[in-house]
Amino acid sequence: MRTLAYVSADNLSTEIQRCEIAQLHNVEHWFADEALSESVSVLEQPGFMEALKFARRGDTLIVHSIQSLGRCSFELFDALKALRAKGANVISVQEGFDLSSPLAEAFLKTAGGLAKLKRIISGGQNSTAKRANHRGR
Repeated sequence: MRTLAYVSADNLSTEIQRCEIAQLHNVEHWFADEALSESVSVLEQPGFMEALKFARRGDTLIVHSIQSLGRCSFELFDALKALRAKGANVISVQEGFDLSSPLAEAFLKTAGGLAKLKRIISGGQNSTAKRANHRGR
């Protein structure tokens, strides 16, 4: 059982995030993404992917904020789902969020439902746009 940490350059510098996490947790392995692109999912960020590959059952990944794992509900759900599939727990310092709690289970189910709904709506919008473009030609 290891303690890992992932920091990303979102609202706070990664150095500030590291300091705040280190005050609360004895982190064994650090992972970071210093320069994030708004268009790239956390599942495509090299630092996060390295953490995901490194994580194993029983590990705990500490993040400064849950936003480090996704900028929208479906991205966050996908990142949490990937970590859960590895058997890793997630704790967010800022929100006090612990993925192993019953509240987190409810959150994941809700986030998963919202992500699925958004994908259905987006898919419907894409197919409607395609039909409109086809008729306009």
